[in-house]
Amino acid sequence: MMFPGKILLLLLSLALLAGCKPTVYTLSGSRSGGLSVRVKTAYPNQILEDSVAQVSLTLTGPGFPVTPPIEVTRSQFVNNVATVHWDNLLPGKVHLTATAYDGSERVLAKAEGDAEIREIQTSEMTFTVTPMAGPPGFSLSLGDLGEATASVSVSLGSVPRHSWQPAPSLAIARACTTAVVLDGVAYVLGGDYNTEIESLAPAKGVWTPRLIANNPRILHLIGQAGVLRNRILLVGRDVEYSNLPMWAAPVLFDPLTMNVQVMAFPSLSSSAGYFNIQYPRTAVGVGSDGENLYMVGGTSKVSDFHTDYVFLTLPTVEVLNAKSETWQLCTPMPTSRGALGVAMLNGKLYAAGGFKWNGTAANDFANDLPAVQANGASMEALNNLEVYDPVPDKWTTCSAMPTPRHSLSLVVAQGRLYAIGGKATDGRVLSTVESYDPVTDSWRSEPAIPTARAMHAAVNLDGLIYAIGGTGTDGRPLRSVEVFNPEGL
Repeated sequence: MMFPGKILLLLLSLALLAGCKPTVYTLSGSRSGGLSVRVKTAYPNQILEDSVAQVSLTLTGPGFPVTPPIEVTRSQFVNNVATVHWDNLLPGKVHLTATAYDGSERVLAKAEGDAEIREIQTSEMTFTVTPMAGPPGFSLSLGDLGEATASVSVSLGSVPRHSWQPAPSLAIARACTTAVVLDGVAYVLGGDYNTEIESLAPAKGVWTPRLIANNPRILHLIGQAGVLRNRILLVGRDVEYSNLPMWAAPVLFDPLTMNVQVMAFPSLSSSAGYFNIQYPRTAVGVGSDGENLYMVGGTSKVSDFHTDYVFLTLPTVEVLNAKSETWQLCTPMPTSRGALGVAMLNGKLYAAGGFKWNGTAANDFANDLPAVQANGASMEALNNLEVYDPVPDKWTTCSAMPTPRHSLSLVVAQGRLYAIGGKATDGRVLSTVESYDPVTDSWRSEPAIPTARAMHAAVNLDGLIYAIGGTGTDGRPLRSVEVFNPEGL
């Protein structure tokens, strides 16, 4: 950083060489002051990665030349706060301009304001950055010794139509996660052995992580969640990773108390109270209309009662009714599969993609179902789209999804189904997005999501589609969240 005194000498030398009378800046050691600017992130548990990569601060004012910008980068943050200084400034008003950039040096937002430099004192300012999606433009108020805040909200107006933008990142990297919307708030649950649940309210604009108050039963959930009469219920768990039995009853999450509780309804509870679901399994799809929660497909790893284990994918569909609190079997899907996308649209249940196990034929003797030997088994990504109408209890085959994939998300917006990301048969993580029109029974390509992801969650929150967490192309869990504004908004 070049101090004003050095700049003065440089200007004086240049002026003499040019043969003109220089402008003289007088700095008095007894009168000069300074400005200390703190740049901090609004997130309590993370630095600015995945959104803001750098903040550039420029200071101008009467009585001294323009100073070079000071760059505040991710590496300078300690406990989410970085402090920079300008020294030997003349007393009086100064003007501060701040510009935030992402990792590609794209301007995310700008802000500016005024401060007062006092004699022989260091004035202080705090500039709080809230990394958000949206067009350039901070709302910022700066004042002497004041607390400045800056943010850009995510709204329909701030995300261009038919395009993706970065959104507030999760506090915790999550793969194999699930998400629901309840009372206008998005909740992200489970994934990768964490014991925290995060929520996002659009008006607040940041993810709020909270510790689960009691037994963390949602560790590494490879199942899904749904809302049933203002209750969040989770079904499924991965035996491979949790080393615990798969749930045979839904788990209730109360966002007010942060408690989770296994729900064993009296009408179907066994002596152990856990066997309400007829086919315990993982990698299921879940859809809900508020009164009925559907548990669709899935996969299991079971003993063949001889020397090995077998994998099976299931066509099973079970429904939990909120009024009766009982599970019932529905007509099975035409296609057995796990890790599929499921969504409700116009009272009907849609099932897209997923995988089936390929390998040496075997049998699940417990349920007398076809299976494959676990040793050497492989996943084949599917592109099937099937729709279930609850009234006649009937499945119908629809036009196939153009891209076969599993571990995708399926979300409804603007009367269409949006299939986002997922994995191909060869294990590639996809950025492909395709949407389905149930009126014409046809698919179309949509703008690819900037971050390829699989085993992620997606929700429709205030008309915007949020793609949340998952695994990236390197197989590592993601904190990043991206938001899509569907065409027609």
